Amino acid sequence: MKILYLEHYASPDDWGMEHRPFRFARRWVSMGHQVMILAASYTHLRVKNPVVSGPFLRREIDGVTFIFVKTPAYEGNGAARCRNIGAYLWGVWNRYDQMTGSFSPDVIILGSTYLLDVYPALSIARRYGARLLYELHDLWPMSVEQLGGYGKAHPMIRLLQKAEDRTLQSCEAVASMLPGALPHLMAHGLPKERFFYIPNTAEIPREAPFAPPMADKLKQWKREGNFLVGYTGALGLANAAWVLVEAAGRLKERSVRVVLIGRGSEKAALQRLVQRKGLEEKVAIWHPVSHENITALLPHFDALFIGLQKKPLFRYGISPNKLMDYMAAARPVIFSVDCPQNPVAACGCGLVVPSEDPQKTAGAIERLCHMSEEERQRMGERGRQYIRQHHNEERLAGQYLQLLTRIAPHRYEREKDGE
Repeated sequence: MKILYLEHYASPDDWGMEHRPFRFARRWVSMGHQVMILAASYTHLRVKNPVVSGPFLRREIDGVTFIFVKTPAYEGNGAARCRNIGAYLWGVWNRYDQMTGSFSPDVIILGSTYLLDVYPALSIARRYGARLLYELHDLWPMSVEQLGGYGKAHPMIRLLQKAEDRTLQSCEAVASMLPGALPHLMAHGLPKERFFYIPNTAEIPREAPFAPPMADKLKQWKREGNFLVGYTGALGLANAAWVLVEAAGRLKERSVRVVLIGRGSEKAALQRLVQRKGLEEKVAIWHPVSHENITALLPHFDALFIGLQKKPLFRYGISPNKLMDYMAAARPVIFSVDCPQNPVAACGCGLVVPSEDPQKTAGAIERLCHMSEEERQRMGERGRQYIRQHHNEERLAGQYLQLLTRIAPHRYEREKDGE
């Protein structure tokens, strides 16, 4: 089978956070399929972006063909990011044959969150007779409305809503990372039988062959008797990382160190908050590192924090990679998200507190501090076991492939017969 993945933010494992497309693609290639990923050359989710001198760059990585469409750099969510999205869409639409060598896909996976690439995807699908599958990461434009404060009448929201409706009308199936998204999708025209839940995957980390330089500082703080609480990933408004900083300020009498590793629109504001609260000796904010380094660092923490704003949006579920990585690292999780689909509560691998509640978060840190090391280890191991049972990469890649062959069976079977 020939599979085309349109995912603006896709990255190899050691380049950034959006590695789901690459991990599935690598599995499918090992099963004898051809996979091509079209991604932007620059995204804020990477720790490393490729240097692209021409209109695109083609790379073979573990058997997967990456096409990096040249796009300009940006910071934040302003005009520069819009230009980045526009450059990607223009490149995919107008240079597809040049970039891919007229790659003729059986299935196109539409994975970019903002959904505007449904239009070049439909053009490619019509030209080559391919089927379209929508991979749902987040609900757009609902996310932009609730997290960005836009009204439904805003021109951007109307544009994105039109793209969502067109996607749901045109796709053969939805592979959703959000377990509770079906009611919303059905309200916008998706038949129930076209919905499939395929969550994010996580790998149980092996013994790291190296220790990132940051690990030395964590080890030093541990030797000094500190309880270490970590956060990794985006530092945007939605992530509510300020809650963890505020919670640290309410634990001044305790030997607690908080470390945030990442970048985003709120990083500068978080640094100012640390200074204003006089927490420089208690809270550290470090630059992002590769996913490989993150998995090597996580076991050095005593607990790990995940938070999101208190928004109705999250009743449909969440799909952050960081939560899977936390659980795979067998560390207790402080889960500060108002979300009914809650794996931390389901398996008992941490403590659940209300969203945007620094006092309750501080209380959770204190509870974990008072637990014995053995209790925390048992708690963490429950999370790791949950990952083994529900987020195994090999099994989920197989389920996903079955879905792809189901929606494009005729052409794929003809190709097999002709081999």
